[in-house]
Amino acid sequence: MIYFKTINFNRFFSYKKGLFQNKKGFYNNKNGFCNNKKGFYNDNKGFFSLLDGILAISILFTGLIIFSSVLTFYNPSISEQSYDSKVANDAIELMTLKFDEKNYSIFENVIFLIETSNNGYNDFETKEKVSAISEGFLNTVIPNSNYLLVENNVLNGAAIASKGNIDDAYSVSSATRNIGNYSFTLFIF
Repeated sequence: MIYFKTINFNRFFSYKKGLFQNKKGFYNNKNGFCNNKKGFYNDNKGFFSLLDGILAISILFTGLIIFSSVLTFYNPSISEQSYDSKVANDAIELMTLKFDEKNYSIFENVIFLIETSNNGYNDFETKEKVSAISEGFLNTVIPNSNYLLVENNVLNGAAIASKGNIDDAYSVSSATRNIGNYSFTLFIF
C-alpha cells in the first residue's frame, strides 16, 4: 500500500510564518485578491481553478488541431473506388428490364435476333442489328464512358457492342448477367 504525505501549502503563505514573512501580507489588498490571511489566493468560488482548467484544455485542443492539420492523409472513400462498378452493374441491370412496347428487354431482343437468324451470330446483318440495339441503349445510359459488351457462353466471348479500346484502359469495371443459356458481361473503362 502506498501512503502519501499531505503537505499543507497554506503554511508557506500564511501571515505569521512561512515563506513570505511580511506583516502586511504578500500583497496588502484588503479586498482579498491576494490577502495572505486566508491563503495565497482568496478563491472561495473556484474562479482561478476554473480559469486554469479552461486554459489547459484550450492549449491541449490547440495542439491537437495543429497536429491534425499538419498530418493530412488521403483516404479514398468507398464511393469513389466503386463508382464505375456501380455504373456497370446499373447499366446491365437496365438492359435486363422489360420496357419495350412488346414487353421485351434489350437482352431478350438480342437473344431473339441471334436465335432467329439462319447463320446465328455469324451473319453480318444480325451483327449489325444486335450492335445497333445494344450500342444505342448503352450510348444513352452511359454516354461519357467507354464500354465493351460480350456474350460468354453461346457466342464464346464475341463482342456484341463496343465503344473505345479496352487495351488502353486505366481501370476496368465489369458486371455479368445470365439469361437462359446466355451470359452477358459489360466492361466499362
